[in-house]
Amino acid sequence: MTRKYLGQEVVSQYEAIFAGFLDYMPNPDLLLSTTGETLEVYNKMLLDPHISSMLDLRKSFTKGRAWDLEPPGNDAVSTRSTELVKDVLKKTNLAHGISQLLTALEYGFAVAELVWRQEDGLWIPSLKGRAQKRFVLSLKGELMLADPYPKTLRTKYKFMVYRNQPRDENPYGTALLARCYWPWTFKRAGLRFWLTMCEKFGVPTILALFKCDSDEEAERRAQAIAAALYNIQSNAAAA
Repeated sequence: MTRKYLGQEVVSQYEAIFAGFLDYMPNPDLLLSTTGETLEVYNKMLLDPHISSMLDLRKSFTKGRAWDLEPPGNDAVSTRSTELVKDVLKKTNLAHGISQLLTALEYGFAVAELVWRQEDGLWIPSLKGRAQKRFVLSLKGELMLADPYPKTLRTKYKFMVYRNQPRDENPYGTALLARCYWPWTFKRAGLRFWLTMCEKFGVPTILALFKCDSDEEAERRAQAIAAALYNIQSNAAAA
C-alpha cells in the first residue's frame, strides 16, 4: 500500500451507491425503510401517554443538570469574555432551545435555526426549532433543505444540528422511538381488539322473534336482523 492511500477512505459513506443519481443520503432508519412509514409516525407515537412521559422524564434529567462558565485564564480579558458570554446567555431562550434540540432523542436528529437580534449593544441568538421532515443530509453529512427538492443551504451557519447516537454511515442519528414502534403497534391493535370484543360480547344475548307469512319473507327478515347484529361492533346498530 502506498502512502497516498493512508489518509483516504477506501469505503466511503454510501457515495458509490447514491453519488450517481442523488445529491443527498436517504435516512437509513431501518424502521422507516421496512414499514414504508415516514417521520410522521413518530408524531403519532408521541400521543401515547406512557411514551411521552418517559421521554419527558429522560429529557428532564438533562435539562436539570447544573452548569457554569469559567474563564479560560486568570487575566482580565478572560474574565471579561466570560462575563460577556454569561450576559448573552441570560438574554437567550436557552432552556427552550435545549428542549428543541433534545427532540433528537425521538427522531434521531434535531435542527434549530439561529435568529439573531441586537440588544444593548450585543447580538443575542434565539434558537428556533424546525421540523425534521424539512431537512435531509448530504453524502458528506451536511444539512440540506428538503422542500420542495433537496438543495444546499446557502446560510448553513445559521443552523444547529444535534444528533442522537450518530454513526459514521448514519449521520441521521438513532431514533429512540424506532425501538418502541412494534410494542406501540401491538398495544394499539390489542386495545382495538379488546374494545371490539367488549362491544360485541359484553351485551346480553339477543333473541329475535318475528312472524312471517312466507318463507321468502322470513329469510329476508332473518338476513336483515343478522346483518344488523353483525354491525353492532361498528355502531351501525344497537341492541
